[in-house]
Amino acid sequence: MKTVLITGAAKGIGAAIADAFAAAGYDVTITYLNTKPQGKYKAYHVDGRNSAAVEKLAEEIPCPDVLINNAGISQIKQIQDITDSDWRNMIDSNLSSAFYFMRAFAPKMISRRSGLIINVSSIWGEEAASCESHYAASKAGLIALSKSLDAELSPSGVRVKYIAPSAVETDMIKHYTKEDREIIEKELGKIKTPAEVANEVLRLAE
Repeated sequence: MKTVLITGAAKGIGAAIADAFAAAGYDVTITYLNTKPQGKYKAYHVDGRNSAAVEKLAEEIPCPDVLINNAGISQIKQIQDITDSDWRNMIDSNLSSAFYFMRAFAPKMISRRSGLIINVSSIWGEEAASCESHYAASKAGLIALSKSLDAELSPSGVRVKYIAPSAVETDMIKHYTKEDREIIEKELGKIKTPAEVANEVLRLAE
């Protein structure tokens, strides 16, 4: 049975990814931070912003066949209102955490010459994102990191892929007004469900 480790999978997109992979026959392990999971899968409380916590997890569990970096946050603020703390938290949550997980597990994947890493980025990492510049920067960084590591690791049998979905029906967009939704769907297409994004991730693993 193949194994998968999904970060930030207690709810939203991460939970949908866990369900999709479980339905496909994977042995699922998840991490969470603030929201306690329902107990469907093996779960570890890990703050991905803390490299030591990630390294500890990598020592405790077997290296998965698939690592999915999904954990992340969003925030809407104009540039003059983004504090140093806001910036650090955004970069640490969306970019550094993925880097820490990949750094912790990639050597084990390299040693066995197999493995797949999938990073969940965002369309805002490819397009302009007014009033979400720090979020867009973190997601753009994740895309660049994915491409660079795929080039670095693929000769050793380890692939690194990413998805960049548009708006998804999660807590991150619950504050959007009807007008916001109409603008997004006009510019970027239909707002997706977590299950639709999960299926995209699963297809990458096939």
